[in-house]
Amino acid sequence: MAGSNFAGDYKFVFVFLAAISFTMSLCPATGMDVYVFTSDEVEQYRSRCLDGSPSGFYYEKGENSTNWIFYLQGGGLCDSEDSCRSRAKGSLGSSHQWGESKTGWGLLSSNASVNPGFYTWSKVYIPYCGGDLHSGTRRVANEWGLYFSGHLTIVAVLEKLKSAGGLLDSQNILLSGLSAGGIGAFEHVDFFAAQFRHARVRASPQAGYVFPGNPQSYAEFVSHTPAPAPNSAVHDLYNATVDRTCADANAGSQYKCGPANIDYLLPYIQA
Repeated sequence: MAGSNFAGDYKFVFVFLAAISFTMSLCPATGMDVYVFTSDEVEQYRSRCLDGSPSGFYYEKGENSTNWIFYLQGGGLCDSEDSCRSRAKGSLGSSHQWGESKTGWGLLSSNASVNPGFYTWSKVYIPYCGGDLHSGTRRVANEWGLYFSGHLTIVAVLEKLKSAGGLLDSQNILLSGLSAGGIGAFEHVDFFAAQFRHARVRASPQAGYVFPGNPQSYAEFVSHTPAPAPNSAVHDLYNATVDRTCADANAGSQYKCGPANIDYLLPYIQA
């Protein structure tokens, strides 16, 4: 695969977990530097972690500055006051413990032998500190005193890199992520495509298809008990962003297009 092209025009590239584990174990000598949003930027975009600390991203400018990889960190989710308060005390809920730099791996590696297809690309790693599957749009704290602002962080990252990183000159953009980050990639690929209509945008969600329909117990499965319909609990907690095409087709029940219903969302994704 050439350093400046995608291999084919597949809508999504699914990567087996074994391959992910292998590539993630290989690290190059270079790294990405952290950028934490300023107070003015937080005020403008409401880009916060769960605990209210400013969110941000890690960035390495590539040799080929017209091609970009965005990688969304994984790390489960929280959906109760206790679990979210606990999460807010660590790096998955606060930026206070982030390091100054991060070594790239897999798709984020700048080592040609590790990442031959993308090692020259500019790389952006978006830490997961909202507990909301990168989907939240809450601009103020909820009744628990916590913020669910994952989508707002992504918006802030793109705006920052448009103005200061040369992102507006992009030709190819690959959006990826693992687990919760893979869910975020499903949820955001059309959003990225709408932001950068001049570029070719694709997604590679890694282990992001974690809600293939509604989960059931084994007993329910073997007894042919119908699965419960999608519900709005997670969507409502996060005030989650939704894919616009899916939402337009489901007026009055847009929560079906949210991050906890990837199986329902998938047919509407166009990028």
